Amino acid sequence: ARWDMPSEDYYDTLLFPEDYTGYDGAEVWRFIHDRIGFHDGAMSADEYDADDWKADFNKAVSGLHSMVSAQVIKGMREKINSGEGLDPDSYEWTDPSVEFNRRLGPQGETPEAVENLYFTMMLLLSGVRAARDRLLMDCDMGKVGDAQACQ
Repeated sequence: ARWDMPSEDYYDTLLFPEDYTGYDGAEVWRFIHDRIGFHDGAMSADEYDADDWKADFNKAVSGLHSMVSAQVIKGMREKINSGEGLDPDSYEWTDPSVEFNRRLGPQGETPEAVENLYFTMMLLLSGVRAARDRLLMDCDMGKVGDAQACQ
């Protein structure tokens, strides 16, 4: 891992890719949504009618949350498919279908989860498109990536 880790619980996602670990990140996501996201009072108090961008920000955060949920569910399915299984003593959630319905389904905790995921992907792809020429130039100059990544 890296030598300059900002804390003891920092993980390099290249060395430790997303996976289902059984970790309950509800407290982290509650903090993100409650403390970083915009709420009705903050959105309506803006005299410059910024409700649209604040609502878009909330959708982007929700879309990121949905992406993480999708990766968790995928990790659950992969563990089951590999024969590893999910020990109920080690993992709180053991049924990927139930988790999909709870986290991402239209009747789940966030009915707009998949729509927000699409919104976040649209933002990401728009940013990549806008940065395309610069990224290709940096690849050609050998400033970023490796030879295979820049082709």
